Amino acid sequence: MLDGYDKADGHGYLPSHPAMTVKPIVYGYSTGVISTRNIELATQVDVAFRVLSASRYPDHDAIAELRQRRLRALEGLCAWVLELCRKAGLVKLGRVATDGTKVRANASRHKATSYGE
Repeated sequence: MLDGYDKADGHGYLPSHPAMTVKPIVYGYSTGVISTRNIELATQVDVAFRVLSASRYPDHDAIAELRQRRLRALEGLCAWVLELCRKAGLVKLGRVATDGTKVRANASRHKATSYGE
């Protein structure tokens, strides 16, 4: 059994192999799908995601937990995939970043402009 992925309580579904969850994550990042809920939905409705996940539907919590547990490995994997794509001439690399920071703001259209503008 995989380290940390055993089903000790005997309830629920067996967990997916991490590779079946990592592939949709990497593909999602490369196509702009970065939300765990959107990746979960894509594995159910998008053919490419379904093929990569072998028609398994990882829960968004499982995706988030895997990202959190294996963050360093995922960073290295994403960099390696981007480098392969660059060498193959598929992409031109600049800076790639994903950030889930939420910022509270009071910037409505009415407060930012005056009636004269």
